[in-house]
Amino acid sequence: MKNFGFVVYFVILSIIMSSCGTTPTNQATAPLSMEVAVLPDSESVYISQDEYLFFTGNGGFGMTLTILEPRGSGLSQDELRWMPPLIQGAMTGDFNLYSAITVTDRQNLEIILAEQDLSLSGFFSDEDFIRIGHLVNAEYIVTGSITRTATVFMLEFAVTSVETGVRRASTRPTPVSLQDLENLSAVREATADLLGQLGVNLTAHGRRELTRPLDIPTVQAQTALAWGITAQRQGLEVEAMSYFLQASGRAPGLAEATNRLDILTADLVNTGLDMDEYQYAAWHEQWMERLQETEDLFASQTQRQPYFLVYDPDSISRGATNRRDGTMDLGFWMSLVPDPVWADTINQMIYTVAAVLVATGRVGAWDLDWPNNSLSDSSPFDDRIDYITAVVEIVNEHGVSIGSQTITVPAGFNVQQGVSRSVVPRQWEGNVVLESVDANLVTDNLGVQVAYVNDVPAADAARWTGVTVMSNVELYSTFGIHSAPTETPDLMARGDGTTMFSDPARFWSVGFAGGISPVGVAGAPVPGFTFQATLAPLRHSFIRIGSDFIFRSFTDYSAYSGSFNPFVHYALFLPFAGGWNGGWYIGTGFCLMNSFLQNGDSESFLAIDFTTGFMLRWVSISYILRTDFYGFSDKLAIGFNIRFRSRETR
Repeated sequence: MKNFGFVVYFVILSIIMSSCGTTPTNQATAPLSMEVAVLPDSESVYISQDEYLFFTGNGGFGMTLTILEPRGSGLSQDELRWMPPLIQGAMTGDFNLYSAITVTDRQNLEIILAEQDLSLSGFFSDEDFIRIGHLVNAEYIVTGSITRTATVFMLEFAVTSVETGVRRASTRPTPVSLQDLENLSAVREATADLLGQLGVNLTAHGRRELTRPLDIPTVQAQTALAWGITAQRQGLEVEAMSYFLQASGRAPGLAEATNRLDILTADLVNTGLDMDEYQYAAWHEQWMERLQETEDLFASQTQRQPYFLVYDPDSISRGATNRRDGTMDLGFWMSLVPDPVWADTINQMIYTVAAVLVATGRVGAWDLDWPNNSLSDSSPFDDRIDYITAVVEIVNEHGVSIGSQTITVPAGFNVQQGVSRSVVPRQWEGNVVLESVDANLVTDNLGVQVAYVNDVPAADAARWTGVTVMSNVELYSTFGIHSAPTETPDLMARGDGTTMFSDPARFWSVGFAGGISPVGVAGAPVPGFTFQATLAPLRHSFIRIGSDFIFRSFTDYSAYSGSFNPFVHYALFLPFAGGWNGGWYIGTGFCLMNSFLQNGDSESFLAIDFTTGFMLRWVSISYILRTDFYGFSDKLAIGFNIRFRSRETR
């Protein structure tokens, strides 16, 4: 049974490693590592594989150094969870990459500190520094502090000699913004400063690389790793696993995330052999808590699904200028692209927990069919339907917004049934059309911008809504995700600049309806049905033609067998917000009423109609009041209609 558990572990590990290594990316990578050539005078020359030098001289060769987590002061609980380990990890990586200094591996440091019952929080005394330095055989200790003030964060670092307690290098307390901490630019600036004080001579290329902004996937990977480390310290195994999976997916070359994931997965594999009764009961309870943690984490991580709201500025199309009012229609392509790493992380997390559960050999004994039957009262593993609303604009070459449109697009995910309950995110693409834009404001060069996402300014949308706004070129260059229009908006412009079927203010349709005359001259309801069509040569109005078929007369049931009533109406049409949902109308027209008598004769007369109702894309609701000035009748009808339109999505 033990062997079976380890076989399952290696199968799980192989799947995780394969998935992490094949996640689609096209991100900018970190600078290539150095190759060392040792010269007779003990000086070393470090040459990057791309033939650029990061530093000259020996780069601090022979120096040993340990980097501790900075001490946090005034930070929120969430900030304490990710900020100190993120700074420590970033600085450790940069010291390794941009110098020849030997830096203590963070995982080994954690093991040593845990064995010596020393805190990982950064709160150390001078005696602790000396003790830690000797334990890890380091010559210098890097300490720091991050303090929140009312408006900024204060960042400070120092490099102290283990033997003498003398500071070898330090940075002054520096005010930095939250963004500078999140993207690690402030930490990298401090690293460059400390390296210089330690005698590492960065080249212009090395300094430029070290102080440039990191690419987004690398920052996201480092941040996920920091969250995972804290979760692991708190005993949240599944949460830690999900963060390590995410970090590996964002940056497959981030070795620490992969190593931690391997160790964590190995620790989960346990078949429960050689346990006494109390150990077995505790083990069973631990597994119930683990499954509940997985369900809670799934529910939490699916509350705010990450998406990319993508636009293609090269897809902007223009209609002809309307000579009557000097306006034109503009259109462009957009898409809503799910973050693939998000779905991969969740799917691998569920699969790993389910596979390790099976490896225990206790699924039957514990009467579990997880995740098909969840522990939660309401299963979190169900489909989710969401909607994202955005205000999009077209701007001219002067930066002036010349038109805007509010779009609502479908989001969420489907959950495929099976052992792992795989999440399949929904995605969307379509064309957005801005109507009646002032042609005088249209310039040769036009651009697209998103003003708001779910009522949040687009610049803050990624933080508060999980939706990142960018062009399709930026999406590909940053994340390696390809998203391009399958077709660009065809405005189908007429000579006067208006549009035909692509205009939401024009309702072209054909359909039928059934209804009754609830009033009528006879005072009794009379059934009937209608065939009709609407023609919209002018915006915000339409002509409706059709005919009513009445089964019995509404004046004299004994004399009349039915009637055939062709009509023509002209109505004003007001589209609903979004245009393609339909609209409300009111109008008038004429009806030729042809009544058929039981004896075979017929009679005809002209009536005037007054009509109102709603015309939706697939359904119509109408009311008609009809009179020949001697009497009146009315009709309330509900029908089905097909609205003709082009493929533009409004």
